[in-house]
Amino acid sequence: MYCNSTNALVAFLFGVRMANRSTQWKRKQNKLMDYRLAQLAYRAKVRSLAKGFEYDIDPEYVKELYEMQDGKCCVSGRTFSCDESEYRVNPDAVSLDRIIPKLGYTKGNLRLVTWQVNCAISEFGLDNFLSICQDAIDFNRG
Repeated sequence: MYCNSTNALVAFLFGVRMANRSTQWKRKQNKLMDYRLAQLAYRAKVRSLAKGFEYDIDPEYVKELYEMQDGKCCVSGRTFSCDESEYRVNPDAVSLDRIIPKLGYTKGNLRLVTWQVNCAISEFGLDNFLSICQDAIDFNRG
């Protein structure tokens, strides 16, 4: 009897402790993401001033985009990550994309995408990027 109740107590306490760790981890991730989103707004402002782009956003607007997109890339649907990566930059890090680059960092002209998607569409354009993705899917389904 003693052994069973002790095991139940240990299991309960361990479960509570693990739940607390999970909650703490989620809070830490949320703080990191909030910091990253504010950083995106700040960097967009710096680039706008340096290159003469229009700029009318703030960290709150970037956070609204993040929430509207449910924390996912607007193009790939991948969930954004603040985790460290084996690469120089986390491929799933959140990145601010100007839909029409010459319009600058203005409300209605921005979306959040993963860093890797932003690099690809900046270099090749959205249509070419999507075509390459479809070709890769078709080839690998073989």
